[in-house]
Amino acid sequence: FESSKTALEYLFEELGIDRCIAGTAVVNTKSRKLTERLGFREVIQKQVHFRNDSTGNPINFPYVIYELSREDWESFE
Repeated sequence: FESSKTALEYLFEELGIDRCIAGTAVVNTKSRKLTERLGFREVIQKQVHFRNDSTGNPINFPYVIYELSREDWESFE
């Protein structure tokens, strides 16, 4: 948690970004809990694929995308 928080602090305070996007597989509950604990809000869930099976067909799985705005980050701190 602390290292992720430090990385976000650097992104928002040193680099001056307006928002940060994160994503993970829906079934990755540990990653989802950490992301939400850091103040991210769920934006959308959708089917994605990063690789294909042996016949070349995409392997789809549910994925969730989160967003953390500068405003939310500042109120989170």
